[in-house]
Amino acid sequence: MIKKGHIPILFFILFSCLFLYSCSAKRKVRKADQAFYEYKYDKARKMYSKVLRKVKDKDEKERVRWQIAESYRYKDDLENGQIAYQNLIQSKYYEKEPLVYYHLGNILLKRSRLDRSLTAFEKYVELAPEDTLGTMALQRVSLAREYEIDPGQYEVEVEKKLNSDLDDWAPTYSNSALNEIIFTSNKNSSIGKNRDEWTGKKFSDLYIVRKDLKGRWGDPKLLEESEVINTALNEGTPAMNGHFTTLYFTRCEKPEGREGGCAVYASKRTGMVWGAPQRLDMVEDSSAVIGHPTVTPDESMIIVSAQLPGGRGGKDLFYALGSGGTFGELQNLGDVLNTSGNEMFPYLRGDSVLYFSSDFHPGMGGLDIFKSNITYDDDGEPVFSEPVNMRYPINSIGDDLGICFHPEGNEEGYFSSNRKYSSGLDIYHFIIEPVIFTISGVIRDMNTLLYVPDVSITLVGSDSTAIEIKTGESGSYTFPKTQVNPNTDYVIIVEKEGYFSVEEKISTVGLETSKNFKVDVLNFQPVPKDPVVLPEILFDYAKWDLKMQYQDSLRGLIQILEANPTVAIELGAHTDSRGSEEANRELSQKRAQSVVDYLIDRGIDGDRLTARGYGKTAPRVLQNDMVRDGFTFPAKTQLNDEYIATLSSRIHQEAAHQLNRRIEFIITSTRYVPKQKSDRTKPAVTVASANDRNGIPITLIGRKELPQMEGFINGMSELIIIDESQRNAVVSLEVALALLRDGYITKDDFEGDPEKVLVGGTIAKNARFMVNDLKIGEKSTYDITVIVDHNYKLPLTVPTSVVRDMGNFTIDKEKRLLFFE
Repeated sequence: MIKKGHIPILFFILFSCLFLYSCSAKRKVRKADQAFYEYKYDKARKMYSKVLRKVKDKDEKERVRWQIAESYRYKDDLENGQIAYQNLIQSKYYEKEPLVYYHLGNILLKRSRLDRSLTAFEKYVELAPEDTLGTMALQRVSLAREYEIDPGQYEVEVEKKLNSDLDDWAPTYSNSALNEIIFTSNKNSSIGKNRDEWTGKKFSDLYIVRKDLKGRWGDPKLLEESEVINTALNEGTPAMNGHFTTLYFTRCEKPEGREGGCAVYASKRTGMVWGAPQRLDMVEDSSAVIGHPTVTPDESMIIVSAQLPGGRGGKDLFYALGSGGTFGELQNLGDVLNTSGNEMFPYLRGDSVLYFSSDFHPGMGGLDIFKSNITYDDDGEPVFSEPVNMRYPINSIGDDLGICFHPEGNEEGYFSSNRKYSSGLDIYHFIIEPVIFTISGVIRDMNTLLYVPDVSITLVGSDSTAIEIKTGESGSYTFPKTQVNPNTDYVIIVEKEGYFSVEEKISTVGLETSKNFKVDVLNFQPVPKDPVVLPEILFDYAKWDLKMQYQDSLRGLIQILEANPTVAIELGAHTDSRGSEEANRELSQKRAQSVVDYLIDRGIDGDRLTARGYGKTAPRVLQNDMVRDGFTFPAKTQLNDEYIATLSSRIHQEAAHQLNRRIEFIITSTRYVPKQKSDRTKPAVTVASANDRNGIPITLIGRKELPQMEGFINGMSELIIIDESQRNAVVSLEVALALLRDGYITKDDFEGDPEKVLVGGTIAKNARFMVNDLKIGEKSTYDITVIVDHNYKLPLTVPTSVVRDMGNFTIDKEKRLLFFE
């Protein structure tokens, strides 16, 4: 039982305890705040968490919970940070501090929760519409989606051998053999027993790792263990000069003080021994925080990241010019690169390109890597271009930093990232496979569908290169990667005697991925052997002026001549048979010359053109059925006076005369030698006349003594065998291919789809084609169907019935002669 007089004493004791309890909590919060402002986020978080329950004031408790969330964010503890910010939202702390949604959105973005991060950023924009951070955050989500859909060219792969369970970052090449890198790590083997009160992890040191002769990484080891470079505190972000003789790195000597302790040091290497590091004093304030050095290969410029007076916000990039490793005072790179956010981890590629990381320039989330080109003004000062995001997969929704490139200019190197599936910061290898261009194709005859060998293929580039190759037996050609350059326009010229030349155009300008250009010429057109009748050109009676309305009829010929500058032609004009021969020849010559003059006016060299008037000496032979005034003139009809006289209608006779009045062209040369005939004419073959009393010589072949003689297949001199046991005409594949290659038959002579019958440079088994004209001696027969037998080894063999269509005949085997009656 408490006595009445003791009650005041009891209240005094309780009040004193509560007062002391409250004072103790305030002191602990103040100490936690001090640790927070000294960047000791891990220590601060633990102190805040321990004292939180003892804080009675509601507003102060919420502030402490905010500080806990911020500590998790700064030490990059995403999982716990997300929980802490979500708890603040539940207690409506966003009404006091809208940034709770912004920071939650960034954490969700880093954790690949894009939809949820978008919702958080939208809420922040609603709460703080005047702050551009919100709109920029929404842009990051958009870019994250865009870049993953449309990534850059690099291929990225984690370097498992280099990485630990903790953080490994900021690699750099470190020897002339380029088989060694130095990087930063806070793995457990680092020197020193204490832990960094910012991260809660061990202090970082520099590590080195080399590849063996097979290109495989060995085990990373401390760069050195005698505490010349590595110490019990933080060392990191290495960089080397061009000769790999000087190492630049960051060392933080006073991690316990907010006002500084980080500086850039340089150590010279002699053999395998590192010299004592020398501090680079580039500002007057020795306590300034400066780090992340990078230098040009000749050490004429250094760039660092620092938070100095006059900066743009967070950490900025600064540069200093120098010589021999001695540098002047730091100067801010300016507003083009520096922002109110953080710009860190610069890397100089030569002296013309700067790479760096920023958490403010438009990116995917966290720190993104950017590229800026460097030029120099008249005073030698660097000028930096607008930064360009390196896109996914170099960048990610996590932090991406510490990039370095292969010193020989190859598009490969290393960088660091804490992206999804990383165990902290991990080192990644990146590469763009060399952009390679090749050109290949096949050349195929338009008429025969056979591939054409020995075709000249000339590759002419806008870079003044010109390379000529020939197609092989299969009609194929290839320009390898060593002959096809990037950012070049090309013309491919396809030429062969007896064919119209072809030009194709390709371009590698602006292409960023490898490509084989497939340039096939599947309609390589032989020069016609027979005259080609031009579209109808009519002249007034006894006139030779070329009328305006018929000039378009020559457009196709002009295009052929322009595309084939080595072709020379003869233009022949023909009249009908009426009138005197002399008058018709003179008129036709003037008409032919009027066409030549027009072509010259259109830019065709007159030396390529020959005008010839044939008058009425060459009645037209129709190649196809032609219909005029309702009357069909059959193919192969010669429109001479005898034929015209048989026509019963005067209208039809006049139509026949009109068909005779024509202008034709014929190729006279494909080498642009005026008036010189092509040397591709076939040698004349003399065949004995059927009226010769001696008959047509034969030979008897095989046990069946089959008669074999010379003849013509569509004008091609070839052996012909008569076999009375045959039902169908048959020919070997070899002879059929010869007929096809030399143009005596074409794809149109085959039954069925030519693309299926003529495939792979050969003729399908049992294919059937039409021989339009089979001639033995002076006797002919027409339209014979021939079967191609791949197993047959003899020339064209025809049944007796085919020869009888030419006329009755006898064979004298003793005299070895064939006689037509």
